[in-house]
Amino acid sequence: MQQITAKCVEVVELSEMQQTTAKCVGVVELSEVLQTTVKCVAVVELSETPQTIEVCEEVVELSETPQTTEVYVEAVELSETLQTTEVCAEAVELTEMLKTTAKCVEVVELSEMLQTTAKCVEVVELSEMQQITAKCVGVVELSELLQTTAKCVAVVELSEMQQTTAKYVEAVGGVSEALQITGKCMGIVELSETPQTTEVYVEAVELSETLQTTEVCAEAVELTEMLKTTAKCVGALELSEMQQTTAKCVEVVELSEMLQTTAKCVEVVELSEKMQTTAKCVAVVELSEVLQTTEVCAEAVELSEMLQTTAKCVEVVELSEMKQTTAKYVEAVGGIRSTANYREMHGDC
Repeated sequence: MQQITAKCVEVVELSEMQQTTAKCVGVVELSEVLQTTVKCVAVVELSETPQTIEVCEEVVELSETPQTTEVYVEAVELSETLQTTEVCAEAVELTEMLKTTAKCVEVVELSEMLQTTAKCVEVVELSEMQQITAKCVGVVELSELLQTTAKCVAVVELSEMQQTTAKYVEAVGGVSEALQITGKCMGIVELSETPQTTEVYVEAVELSETLQTTEVCAEAVELTEMLKTTAKCVGALELSEMQQTTAKCVEVVELSEMLQTTAKCVEVVELSEKMQTTAKCVAVVELSEVLQTTEVCAEAVELSEMLQTTAKCVEVVELSEMKQTTAKYVEAVGGIRSTANYREMHGDC
């Protein structure tokens, strides 16, 4: 539709299909409906038929859907189908619905299908529905299908419904409807299919509606199928509706199918509705099918409704059929209603 080559563009505005305002863009590529490659653009305005005002151009290419690669963007706004506001973007790529790769983005806002606000994004990629890979994101907000607010994200990838991989996230939140995430620090986060999350370090993460999670520190977290989580360290986890979890420290947590959890250390874990768990320390926890739990060490574990357990010392606990639990050491686990011969099998430890 239009091809632009610009070395420096102060302001870029693409209206109707997209509107962009940028004080400085290193490399911008918008392909299909719009493809832009810019090393630095002072002022660029593309509207309707396309009108362009350029102070300095080196290479700008706008073609087909919008693919954007930006080395440095001061402010970029893409409205309607895509709205983006970026103070600083190292590399940004928007492909298909939206694919963005940015080394540094100060503020990014993608509204309607995707709304993002980020102070600093190292690499951001939004593909299919959206895919984001960012080494550092100051604030990121993805609304409607996905809304995220993060102060710093190392690598974030959202694919299919959303897939996120982040080495460091200062604060991520506002992922509403299908997924809502609020985190102060995330190492690696991956949300794929329904949601899959892998986090090296998460300060606070909240997944609402289908999944709500609040994590102070998570080394690795993976949410697959309904929910699969693997975390080396999780400060606080809250999974509401299907499950709600609050944990100060979780070494490894895996929630698969309805819920599967494997954790080496869990400070506080609470699973409400289907199950509610409160544990100060859990070495390995596995919840499979409706609920399957294997724990090496649990300070206090409580599974309410379907399963409620509080015991000071449990060598091996197995709850079959609706739930199955195996624990080498549980500090406080009790109220195992489904196992009648609990004390006969294990005694008082």
